[in-house]
Amino acid sequence: MNTDNRPLAEFFKFSAFNNENIVLNLDYLDKHRVNVSNVFFNIPDTGMMQRFVEGNRLFTEGVAADLQGNRQALLYKLQQSATVNPENEEYPFLMKFYGRQ
Repeated sequence: MNTDNRPLAEFFKFSAFNNENIVLNLDYLDKHRVNVSNVFFNIPDTGMMQRFVEGNRLFTEGVAADLQGNRQALLYKLQQSATVNPENEEYPFLMKFYGRQ
């Protein structure tokens, strides 16, 4: 098991940093998310956790679109993320950040 106090070495090719590989990896992670209740126990606010997961999924889709050259899709997905998960203050910040570039 890979833990903070027992990290395992990771090896990868530099091609892992190519945009198309990052997009494929983000897509894979999105499609293979596990149910958070399989990882975390006694979640005090399951509704908030579900909003976080859905907001993160949308944000990840937006990052993949941006890496493919579609900044407008990123901004749209960030807006959706902020609507789904209004508690996350990072999304409005990122909308302003990416909207200025």
